[in-house]
Parts: sequence; structure tokens; C-alpha cells
Amino acid sequence: MNDKCDVHYNYLTFIVNIVIISAIFISCRKVNDEQFINRPLSGMLFYNKSSGMYKYDLKERSFQMVIAYPENKMILDDITMINNNKFIVEELVDGLYGISLVDKEIKFLRDGTKSVFIPEHNKILFYARDKVDKGRYKLYIAKIDTLNQPLFISNAPNTIKPYQKPVQISKDVVIFIGENDTLCAYNIATNSIKSTMISINALPMVWLKSANRLLCSWSGGGNIKIYSIDLQKKIIEEYNSLPDAVCIEYVEKIDMLLYSKHEYGYLGELGKVKYSLLGYFPKDKATMQIGTDLGISNFIYFPELK
Repeated sequence: MNDKCDVHYNYLTFIVNIVIISAIFISCRKVNDEQFINRPLSGMLFYNKSSGMYKYDLKERSFQMVIAYPENKMILDDITMINNNKFIVEELVDGLYGISLVDKEIKFLRDGTKSVFIPEHNKILFYARDKVDKGRYKLYIAKIDTLNQPLFISNAPNTIKPYQKPVQISKDVVIFIGENDTLCAYNIATNSIKSTMISINALPMVWLKSANRLLCSWSGGGNIKIYSIDLQKKIIEEYNSLPDAVCIEYVEKIDMLLYSKHEYGYLGELGKVKYSLLGYFPKDKATMQIGTDLGISNFIYFPELK
């Protein structure tokens, strides 16, 4: 009996050692394949937790809660920034709430999801259900002070809740997934829509201005892939420089892609999920490790607070 127990114990020990050695080998190989740098950073990240909204100082590497959420509100991790004191967050059941950091107020604005603020026009794009049209989600735009008087833009691809907000690529143009599952460009100034004729099973994430490329994300089976799209030439390429990126923000001033990355423990999905924060510099093809296991999955970047 003891011999059998010893055999099982030795077998399990062997398997665990193989897993650990493989993980170390993979991580070492990644370090060797990538160029790592260290540069001074500035600005703030704003992100949500169940308890409230927090900010993370990139220069000081410090956290601070900026407003607490009521216990009866299920605030999601999606944030839209109006300015450094006003935000829009989303409640679990399709509710957009305005937040004032000055007054410490949380106010219901209207039903909706996946909002994005366009500062050049002082307008908000968002999705909302059309109760008349069988509850189908539709994309709207409205002035910040008249959200209940929106202008219809387009139907969402299907009846399910949209997964991603539109992406602004210039002062007038945003990219979104159209009704026929192709990427569409909406011009706010002319109130016109043009199909890019590009169909991809991925979600628009961020506009990489220095390369004039749209970065999109695909996820499945626990894997995340990022694709780079040239909208003019209609070229789609896999972008391997942001492995397992969950949220991506572009910092134009220093041409950096700031992103959160999820990582699993040695036992894969059975282990703890961690979120690290990194910066990638496309021109240098170099990565900067900002923080590990910070718990920041989705965030919005603001250059500085005045």
C-alpha cells in the first residue's frame, strides 16, 4: 500500500515540476525575445472596482479612491471621461450614470451602454435598446446636456448587447461595427456613414495614430489576439506586440500603447488571474513593465490633472 502511495506521490511531483519548469522556460524565452526599457511616465489612470472609482498615478505608482459607489449599484468597469472631474459610468442593467468628483455626486442620466465622449463636438455616442424595435440595440449620438434627445446613427449588428464602444480616429470620425458586421466610419460633422468594406471577427479597440492603424481584439478559448488594420489599403495583420491585452489606450505625446494584460498562474485557468500594466513603444519595438498584479483590467488614461 505504501509503495503505491509513493508511486502516485512521485508521479504528481514529477508533473508539477514539469509544469513549473515549462512556465519558467516560456517566461525566460519571452524576456529574451522582447526588448524591455524604462522611461519616466506621467498622467493618471481611472478605473472602477465594486467599491468605487480609483485613480492610479503613473509617475508615483500610487492608488487612490476618488469616489465611493453605493452598495446597491453594480457599476461595470467601463468608464467614459468628460474632463478630469466628470465621468460617465455604466450600471449593470444598461444605465448611464454621471459622476462629479467635485460634488461627489452620482446621478442617473439615461438608459444606455458603451458610451464614448467626443470632446471636439461635446457629444456622446452610446448604444441603447429600442423598445419599439423588439429591444434591438442601436447606436446614437447626443449633446452632453441633452442625452435624452439623441440622433439615430445605425443599428447594432444583432440583438445582443454590444461588446465594444466606437473608436475615435480623428476629430470628426469614429469607427464602429455596422449592422452587416463590417467596420463603418461615422462622420460627426457631416452626419454620414461610410462602410470600410472590411469585415473582421474582432472588436475595435484603439487608434494607433503614429501608424494610422486601427487595433482590434479577438478572444476565444482563453486566448486574446490583437490585429492591426490599415483602413485605406484594407490590410489586416496580426499585431503580436501586445500579448493578451485586455484594455489598450494610446498615449500620443510619447507614442506609447498603454495596456493591461491578464496572466494566469502556473496551473493555467485553475490559478489566480492577475492583471499587469505595461507600455509598448511601437517605434522602438520595446516594452515597459509598469506594474504587476495591480488588479486594473479596464481603464481610461488622462494626461494630467490640473
